[in-house]
Amino acid sequence: TVQHGADGLEERRGPRILGAAQNCHVEEKGAFTGEVSVPMLKSIGVRACIVGHSERRHYFGETDAAVGRKNVTLLKHGLLPIYCCGEQRSDREEGRFRDVVASQLHEALGTLDPSDIERIVVAYDGKKESAFALKQFSHLFIQFEDLPIEFVYVKDDESDEIPDMELLKEYTNAHFDAGNITKLHFHADQSFTKWLKDKKNTLLVAGSFARSGASML
Repeated sequence: TVQHGADGLEERRGPRILGAAQNCHVEEKGAFTGEVSVPMLKSIGVRACIVGHSERRHYFGETDAAVGRKNVTLLKHGLLPIYCCGEQRSDREEGRFRDVVASQLHEALGTLDPSDIERIVVAYDGKKESAFALKQFSHLFIQFEDLPIEFVYVKDDESDEIPDMELLKEYTNAHFDAGNITKLHFHADQSFTKWLKDKKNTLLVAGSFARSGASML
């Protein structure tokens, strides 16, 4: 149960750690078997909740309107909403990603009072998944932050072009002292794991959409 999994959360988390949930139900109460309401989360010491994650949108069909209602419910009960937004790869490739993200923000946050919006963390889940994952890793494990970092982009073609290369360079230079960007010319599903096995003393940090292949090593 939720209660069993969170027993002692208040005692274990410490004064500088905020207990958060990965999702909540839009309704405060009712017969919704298997769902966890905001009041239930609050009762066990949870103080924040992620809403609108890309996987929830993609696999469970969550709409911007539904996510917006979750924001309202979380704010009503004093929990911090961590609102996720972001475009699909096709949106970026077709040049409509700004409109997509603007629409998400307007639909989910547009009806809120400005004072409420100031109480929401907006997490942009865009195309730099691996860069973001590496940065989060460096925050969690500061003893590794000075190690050489290599961003690897894999695509089976002859071009040396990497999407958003200038932006990625800017991000890398701003956050890492020793960061290199490399493109590998082979099919990721067939060759990346072999390439990785040949690396010695290497720690792989992957973005959310790149874990499945590496997990089969």
